[in-house]
Amino acid sequence: NVLGSQNFAAVHNSSALGTDSSSGLLLANNDNSVGAVSPPIFFSAKSTSNLFNSAYASIYGVKTGNGADTNWSAGGLVFATSSSSGANERMRITSGGFVGIGKTPTAKLDILGSSATPLIMQLTTENTNCDITMASYYSTTATRLRTSGSDFQVHTNGTQRMRITSGGNVAIPNDSGSFSGGASLILTKKSGVPYIQYQYSGASPSFRLEMDEYVTAGNVRQYFTQTNGGVSNGFSMTFNTGSVIF
Repeated sequence: NVLGSQNFAAVHNSSALGTDSSSGLLLANNDNSVGAVSPPIFFSAKSTSNLFNSAYASIYGVKTGNGADTNWSAGGLVFATSSSSGANERMRITSGGFVGIGKTPTAKLDILGSSATPLIMQLTTENTNCDITMASYYSTTATRLRTSGSDFQVHTNGTQRMRITSGGNVAIPNDSGSFSGGASLILTKKSGVPYIQYQYSGASPSFRLEMDEYVTAGNVRQYFTQTNGGVSNGFSMTFNTGSVIF
């Protein structure tokens, strides 16, 4: 019996499937307990001996809550595949619309990987860029994580704000969005030593490293300044008591 045993009502409006909105295939289990499983839809192929049809995948429903006699019950949908020794649940859609891969989900998308191997989620595109976009339903702006093939970028409000290069440098652009030649900041290493590289191509380039300390009298600002203007190719250290020029 392809549609199930005597406990399974096979077809609703069986005179014609699909003639109106109430027609369709009904796979029913007369068990009304929570956790009852519907008759599965099996996918099969000939076995090694070519004598039997062996199932390798199935889809079935699971009742997860009771409903009124005139209404639907709560339930989910399970997708299972076999690795040659029986069916294994691979993905589940809950009554709340959550999707779980490898587990019963507690979020809109919930994935559990095997403890034996790292969990890898791979996104591949034939386009130059591959993005993960995060946005609120109530907002027109979005935060985007992007790779252009060799670097990793962070975008907010439609603009790239930070980049990790293929060489491992962290770059922050200038006010015009440029990452080179005009007030861009690069966190990198030279000969194994971490350092901050500041690039500026303006007429009066300068760089300032500022440290603020809050005290009861207010903010005490101390900073180092490198400039090619007022202090020719040198540094000045400014404290709350004044400046020292090198």
